[in-house]
This record gives sequence, structure tokens and C-alpha cells, in this order.
Amino acid sequence: MSKSNQRQIIRKRLKKLSKFDKLIYSDIIAQKLFDLIEVYNPKIVMSYMALEDEVNLEKLHFLLKRKGVTLCFPVVEKDVINAYISNRFVRGSFNILEPKGGLLVKKEDIDIIVVPCFGFDEKGNRLGHGKGYYDKYLQDYQGRKFSVAYEIQKLEKIETTENDIKMNRIFTEKDVYL
Repeated sequence: MSKSNQRQIIRKRLKKLSKFDKLIYSDIIAQKLFDLIEVYNPKIVMSYMALEDEVNLEKLHFLLKRKGVTLCFPVVEKDVINAYISNRFVRGSFNILEPKGGLLVKKEDIDIIVVPCFGFDEKGNRLGHGKGYYDKYLQDYQGRKFSVAYEIQKLEKIETTENDIKMNRIFTEKDVYL
């Protein structure tokens, strides 16, 4: 099955999920993710600001800041992701909240990256939105790569190419994969 067909299946599934369920599941996922991240005692974590159908990570951001972890967020600039530490956000080119200005963070200084996920399988394969920005960014990344999704976004097998980067863990409201 093609990646675009897989995205269509997941889109239909996500439409059935209520806003209330998304909020509850997002909090469960954020807590699970925080509990594992805390074990690694990171200094810098790169996360993202969620789109409507993505797991909302505001609780994770709050918990990490409270622990003194520095958060940075991605911005796509000239088809490449760069990470910034900032307290100001604006809507970017894909209608995603992105840092406005701030301090550029080198990839090698980031301990953990939380990667958005549109679909996944139990083997750590992640289906993104189709632009490949994260896969390019993660090609030479040596730290931990975690992704989050709702359980209904799980497929039996994600079609992959040699450029697709596997996650170390994928968190849902029901389970942690890998």
C-alpha cells in the first residue's frame, strides 16, 4: 500500500476521534513520554507545536520546563529544519506555530527529539506528512528519537524507503512501542 493510501486511511480514522478524546489521550501520552524522558535527564529537548490532528504536547512542555529542561522547536527554513529556543511563536508556512526569533540550537546539542507522527507501525517506522523534513534532519542525529501518536494511527506495516528514519520509541495512549 502506498504512503498516500496509508495517509488517507489514517485521516479517516482521525476524523472519528472527538476533541475531548484527543485532549485526554494527549495528556496520557505526554505523561508517559515525560516519565521516560526524565530517566535520561536531558538538558535540551526538541519538541513541536501540534496541528489539530496531532498529539498536543503542551503538558509535556510544561512538565519539562518545570524540571529545568530547555525546550527548542523546529522551523523549516529553505527546506531544512532548524531548532530555536524562543518564548514567542507565530504561524509558519504550514500553519504550524513556530518560534519567532530566538536562539539557534545545534542539532548535536539536542539530547532528545520528539517527532510528529501521522502514522506508525510496531517496528518504529513513522509516517510523516510527506515532505521528509524530519527524515532529512534526523539522518545524522545521534540522540534519542521519540514519536507520539494516537493508537488509531497504528498500521500493520508502514511502507518505508532508505531515507526513512526509525524512532527509538513511539508513545500512544495505550502503549509504548519498541
